Amino acid sequence: MKRQVLLVDDDAAISRLYVRWLGTGYACTTVESAGDALARLRRGRFDLLVLDYRLPDGSGPDLLAPARQL
Repeated sequence: MKRQVLLVDDDAAISRLYVRWLGTGYACTTVESAGDALARLRRGRFDLLVLDYRLPDGSGPDLLAPARQL
C-alpha cells in the first residue's frame, strides 16, 4: 500500500511537480487552501503533509497545530 500524502499549495504547477516527484511511490491528494486541507484531514489520515508557506486563507505553519489534533 502506498503512503498517503496531502499536498497543500495554491499554485497548480507546483502541485503537479510534487505529484510527479512523489507520485510513483506515494498516493498524492492535492488541495489549494488551508480550509480545504483541514476539511480533507478530517475525512482521512495522511502519512505526510507538504505545505506551502503562504496560502490564500492562511499559511502552512498555521495548519500544523490543527492537523496534529485531528
